[in-house]
Amino acid sequence: MLFERIFSKDNKIFKDRCSCLVLKPPVPKKTEQHCCLKPLFFFFLFFAFTLFSYGKTNFFQGYVLDKNTREPLHFAHIVIENTGYGTVSNREGYFRYNLPEDMDFPVQVSVSFVGYLSMHMKIEDSRPRIFYLEAEKAVLPEIVVEADFVPNLLENAFYKISENYPDNGSRYKGFYRQILYKYDTVVYMGEAFIDSYKSSYKRSVMDSQIEILRFRKFTGSPNYEDSIKFYGGVFNTYLADYVKLRAHLVNPRFFDNFE
Repeated sequence: MLFERIFSKDNKIFKDRCSCLVLKPPVPKKTEQHCCLKPLFFFFLFFAFTLFSYGKTNFFQGYVLDKNTREPLHFAHIVIENTGYGTVSNREGYFRYNLPEDMDFPVQVSVSFVGYLSMHMKIEDSRPRIFYLEAEKAVLPEIVVEADFVPNLLENAFYKISENYPDNGSRYKGFYRQILYKYDTVVYMGEAFIDSYKSSYKRSVMDSQIEILRFRKFTGSPNYEDSIKFYGGVFNTYLADYVKLRAHLVNPRFFDNFE
Protein backbone atom coordinates (compact mmCIF):
# COMPACT_ATOMS: atom_id res chain seq x y z
CA MET A 1 0.00 0.00 0.00
CA LEU A 2 2.80 2.41 0.79
CA PHE A 3 4.38 1.80 -2.62
CA GLU A 4 1.07 2.49 -4.39
CA ARG A 5 0.49 5.70 -2.42
CA ILE A 6 3.97 7.08 -3.24
CA PHE A 7 3.65 6.43 -6.96
CA SER A 8 -0.03 7.32 -7.33
CA LYS A 9 -1.01 10.06 -9.80
CA ASP A 10 -2.53 12.16 -6.99
CA ASN A 11 0.73 12.35 -5.10
CA LYS A 12 2.06 15.86 -5.67
CA ILE A 13 5.54 15.10 -4.38
CA PHE A 14 5.92 12.32 -6.93
CA LYS A 15 4.64 14.58 -9.75
CA ASP A 16 7.09 17.34 -8.90
CA ARG A 17 10.13 15.17 -8.46
CA CYS A 18 9.52 12.25 -10.79
CA SER A 19 11.96 13.72 -13.30
CA CYS A 20 14.87 13.28 -10.89
CA LEU A 21 13.79 10.05 -9.26
CA VAL A 22 15.92 7.11 -10.30
CA LEU A 23 15.28 3.62 -9.04
CA LYS A 24 18.31 1.27 -8.88
CA PRO A 25 18.31 -2.37 -7.91
CA PRO A 26 20.10 -3.09 -4.66
CA VAL A 27 23.79 -3.93 -5.07
CA PRO A 28 24.71 -7.13 -3.23
CA LYS A 29 27.52 -6.77 -0.77
CA LYS A 30 30.68 -8.73 -1.43
CA THR A 31 30.84 -11.67 0.84
CA GLU A 32 33.83 -13.77 1.80
CA GLN A 33 32.53 -16.52 -0.45
CA HIS A 34 32.53 -14.21 -3.50
CA CYS A 35 36.03 -12.97 -2.71
CA CYS A 36 37.40 -16.52 -2.66
CA LEU A 37 35.85 -17.64 -5.93
CA LYS A 38 38.46 -15.93 -8.11
CA PRO A 39 41.55 -17.35 -6.32
CA LEU A 40 39.90 -20.78 -6.23
CA PHE A 41 39.23 -20.60 -9.95
CA PHE A 42 42.89 -19.86 -10.71
CA PHE A 43 44.00 -22.59 -8.29
CA PHE A 44 41.92 -25.25 -10.03
CA LEU A 45 43.06 -23.92 -13.39
CA PHE A 46 46.71 -24.26 -12.34
CA PHE A 47 46.05 -27.71 -10.86
CA ALA A 48 44.41 -28.89 -14.08
CA PHE A 49 47.30 -27.48 -16.14
CA THR A 50 49.80 -29.29 -13.90
CA LEU A 51 48.00 -32.60 -14.33
CA PHE A 52 47.86 -32.04 -18.06
CA SER A 53 51.60 -31.34 -18.15
CA TYR A 54 52.42 -34.49 -16.20
CA GLY A 55 50.08 -36.49 -18.35
CA LYS A 56 52.08 -35.55 -21.45
CA THR A 57 55.33 -37.01 -20.06
CA ASN A 58 56.15 -40.06 -22.16
CA PHE A 59 57.94 -42.92 -20.45
CA PHE A 60 58.16 -46.67 -20.64
CA GLN A 61 58.59 -49.12 -17.79
CA GLY A 62 58.72 -52.80 -17.02
CA TYR A 63 60.51 -55.75 -15.41
CA VAL A 64 63.35 -57.94 -16.69
CA LEU A 65 63.05 -61.54 -15.47
CA ASP A 66 64.63 -64.92 -16.12
CA LYS A 67 62.31 -66.86 -18.41
CA ASN A 68 62.68 -70.15 -16.51
CA THR A 69 63.12 -69.16 -12.86
CA ARG A 70 61.18 -65.86 -12.97
CA GLU A 71 63.97 -64.33 -10.90
CA PRO A 72 64.69 -60.61 -11.46
CA LEU A 73 67.74 -59.72 -13.54
CA HIS A 74 69.25 -56.62 -12.00
CA PHE A 75 71.52 -54.29 -13.99
CA ALA A 76 70.10 -55.49 -17.30
CA HIS A 77 70.56 -52.99 -20.13
CA ILE A 78 67.48 -51.40 -21.69
CA VAL A 79 68.39 -49.35 -24.75
CA ILE A 80 66.38 -47.42 -27.35
CA GLU A 81 67.76 -48.81 -30.58
CA ASN A 82 69.75 -46.55 -32.91
CA THR A 83 70.19 -43.97 -30.13
CA GLY A 84 72.50 -43.46 -27.19
CA TYR A 85 69.61 -43.46 -24.70
CA GLY A 86 68.94 -46.17 -22.17
CA THR A 87 68.83 -47.27 -18.54
CA VAL A 88 69.40 -50.33 -16.33
CA SER A 89 67.10 -52.40 -14.15
CA ASN A 90 67.31 -52.30 -10.35
CA ARG A 91 67.59 -55.22 -7.93
CA GLU A 92 63.91 -56.05 -8.41
CA GLY A 93 64.39 -56.11 -12.17
CA TYR A 94 62.30 -52.94 -12.53
CA PHE A 95 63.15 -50.03 -14.77
CA ARG A 96 61.54 -46.80 -15.91
CA TYR A 97 62.82 -44.35 -18.50
CA ASN A 98 61.46 -40.92 -19.44
CA LEU A 99 61.70 -40.23 -23.14
CA PRO A 100 63.58 -37.09 -24.21
CA GLU A 101 61.43 -34.10 -25.17
CA ASP A 102 62.19 -34.54 -28.87
CA MET A 103 61.18 -38.22 -28.88
CA ASP A 104 57.72 -39.80 -28.92
CA PHE A 105 56.13 -43.23 -29.17
CA PRO A 106 56.54 -45.70 -30.74
CA VAL A 107 60.13 -46.65 -29.85
CA GLN A 108 62.08 -49.83 -30.56
CA VAL A 109 63.70 -51.14 -27.36
CA SER A 110 66.45 -53.73 -26.92
CA VAL A 111 66.87 -55.56 -23.58
CA SER A 112 70.09 -57.46 -22.91
CA PHE A 113 71.88 -59.20 -20.06
CA VAL A 114 75.19 -61.10 -19.95
CA GLY A 115 74.60 -64.79 -20.64
CA TYR A 116 71.07 -64.26 -22.02
CA LEU A 117 69.58 -63.83 -25.46
CA SER A 118 68.68 -60.22 -26.20
CA MET A 119 65.03 -59.27 -26.63
CA HIS A 120 63.58 -56.61 -28.93
CA MET A 121 60.18 -55.00 -28.61
CA LYS A 122 58.25 -52.10 -30.11
CA ILE A 123 56.73 -49.96 -27.33
CA GLU A 124 53.83 -47.63 -28.07
CA ASP A 125 52.65 -46.57 -24.58
CA SER A 126 53.59 -46.44 -20.88
CA ARG A 127 51.94 -49.66 -19.75
CA PRO A 128 54.25 -51.87 -17.61
CA ARG A 129 55.76 -54.78 -19.52
CA ILE A 130 57.62 -57.90 -18.48
CA PHE A 131 60.65 -58.97 -20.48
CA TYR A 132 61.44 -62.68 -20.05
CA LEU A 133 65.02 -63.28 -21.14
CA GLU A 134 66.14 -66.79 -22.05
CA ALA A 135 69.54 -68.06 -20.93
CA GLU A 136 71.91 -68.47 -23.84
CA LYS A 137 73.20 -71.97 -24.42
CA ALA A 138 76.76 -71.61 -25.62
CA VAL A 139 79.10 -74.49 -26.37
CA LEU A 140 82.67 -73.39 -25.74
CA PRO A 141 85.39 -74.83 -27.96
CA GLU A 142 88.29 -76.76 -26.55
CA ILE A 143 91.10 -74.55 -25.26
CA VAL A 144 94.74 -75.58 -25.27
CA VAL A 145 96.82 -73.61 -22.77
CA GLU A 146 100.35 -72.92 -23.95
CA ALA A 147 103.23 -70.82 -22.63
CA ASP A 148 102.34 -67.83 -24.79
CA PHE A 149 98.59 -68.26 -24.41
CA VAL A 150 97.94 -65.13 -22.33
CA PRO A 151 99.95 -62.69 -24.50
CA ASN A 152 98.34 -64.05 -27.66
CA LEU A 153 94.90 -63.80 -26.11
CA LEU A 154 95.41 -60.19 -25.04
CA GLU A 155 96.91 -59.26 -28.40
CA ASN A 156 93.95 -60.74 -30.30
CA ALA A 157 91.52 -58.96 -27.96
CA PHE A 158 93.35 -55.66 -28.46
CA TYR A 159 93.15 -55.74 -32.25
CA LYS A 160 89.50 -56.77 -32.21
CA ILE A 161 88.31 -53.93 -30.00
CA SER A 162 86.65 -52.25 -32.99
CA GLU A 163 84.72 -55.47 -33.69
CA ASN A 164 83.73 -56.33 -30.14
CA TYR A 165 82.89 -52.88 -28.76
CA PRO A 166 80.44 -50.19 -29.97
CA ASP A 167 81.81 -47.52 -32.28
CA ASN A 168 79.30 -44.89 -31.15
CA GLY A 169 78.81 -43.12 -27.85
CA SER A 170 76.32 -44.31 -25.25
CA ARG A 171 74.29 -42.47 -22.62
CA TYR A 172 72.73 -43.97 -19.50
CA LYS A 173 70.97 -42.88 -16.35
CA GLY A 174 71.74 -45.09 -13.41
CA PHE A 175 72.45 -45.57 -9.72
CA TYR A 176 75.91 -45.42 -8.14
CA ARG A 177 76.88 -46.52 -4.64
CA GLN A 178 80.23 -46.43 -2.87
CA ILE A 179 80.76 -48.04 0.55
CA LEU A 180 83.81 -48.04 2.81
CA TYR A 181 84.15 -50.51 5.67
CA LYS A 182 86.47 -50.41 8.64
CA TYR A 183 86.49 -53.96 9.90
CA ASP A 184 82.74 -54.76 9.97
CA THR A 185 81.55 -51.17 10.43
CA VAL A 186 80.40 -48.89 7.63
CA VAL A 187 82.30 -45.61 7.96
CA TYR A 188 81.16 -44.10 4.68
CA MET A 189 78.39 -44.66 2.14
CA GLY A 190 77.63 -42.42 -0.80
CA GLU A 191 74.74 -42.88 -3.25
CA ALA A 192 74.03 -40.94 -6.41
CA PHE A 193 71.58 -40.90 -9.30
CA ILE A 194 73.70 -40.07 -12.35
CA ASP A 195 73.36 -39.21 -16.01
CA SER A 196 76.46 -40.51 -17.78
CA TYR A 197 77.86 -40.40 -21.30
CA LYS A 198 80.66 -42.62 -22.59
CA SER A 199 82.25 -41.72 -25.90
CA SER A 200 83.01 -44.21 -28.65
CA TYR A 201 85.64 -46.92 -28.13
CA LYS A 202 87.37 -45.53 -31.18
CA ARG A 203 88.64 -42.82 -28.84
CA SER A 204 91.25 -44.09 -26.39
CA VAL A 205 91.03 -41.05 -24.12
CA MET A 206 89.14 -40.28 -20.95
CA ASP A 207 86.54 -37.83 -22.29
CA SER A 208 83.41 -39.36 -20.77
CA GLN A 209 81.09 -37.14 -18.76
CA ILE A 210 78.91 -37.73 -15.71
CA GLU A 211 76.26 -35.44 -14.19
CA ILE A 212 75.17 -36.10 -10.61
CA LEU A 213 71.41 -35.53 -10.51
CA ARG A 214 70.89 -36.44 -6.84
CA PHE A 215 73.31 -37.35 -4.07
CA ARG A 216 73.32 -38.36 -0.42
CA LYS A 217 75.99 -39.68 1.92
CA PHE A 218 76.45 -41.23 5.34
CA THR A 219 79.56 -40.99 7.48
CA GLY A 220 79.82 -43.28 10.48
CA SER A 221 83.05 -41.77 11.72
CA PRO A 222 83.37 -38.11 12.82
CA ASN A 223 86.96 -38.00 11.54
CA TYR A 224 86.24 -39.54 8.15
CA GLU A 225 86.43 -36.32 6.15
CA ASP A 226 89.92 -35.60 7.52
CA SER A 227 91.42 -39.08 7.28
CA ILE A 228 90.17 -40.81 4.12
CA LYS A 229 89.68 -39.52 0.60
CA PHE A 230 88.45 -41.26 -2.53
CA TYR A 231 89.96 -40.76 -5.96
CA GLY A 232 87.65 -40.83 -8.95
CA GLY A 233 84.26 -41.23 -7.29
CA VAL A 234 81.57 -41.89 -9.88
CA PHE A 235 84.28 -41.80 -12.58
CA ASN A 236 85.90 -44.98 -11.23
CA THR A 237 83.82 -47.11 -13.59
CA TYR A 238 85.33 -45.23 -16.53
CA LEU A 239 88.86 -45.01 -15.11
CA ALA A 240 88.89 -48.80 -14.70
CA ASP A 241 87.89 -49.37 -18.33
CA TYR A 242 91.26 -50.66 -19.53
CA VAL A 243 89.88 -51.51 -22.95
CA LYS A 244 88.77 -47.98 -23.75
CA LEU A 245 91.85 -46.31 -22.29
CA ARG A 246 94.17 -48.89 -23.93
CA ALA A 247 96.11 -49.24 -20.70
CA HIS A 248 99.46 -51.03 -20.49
CA LEU A 249 97.61 -54.12 -19.40
CA VAL A 250 96.10 -54.74 -22.85
CA ASN A 251 98.39 -52.81 -25.17
CA PRO A 252 100.81 -55.26 -26.90
CA ARG A 253 103.54 -52.58 -26.98
CA PHE A 254 104.00 -52.97 -23.23
CA PHE A 255 103.84 -56.78 -22.89
CA ASP A 256 107.59 -57.00 -22.37
CA ASN A 257 107.25 -54.97 -19.15
CA PHE A 258 105.37 -57.84 -17.52
CA GLU A 259 107.95 -60.61 -18.11
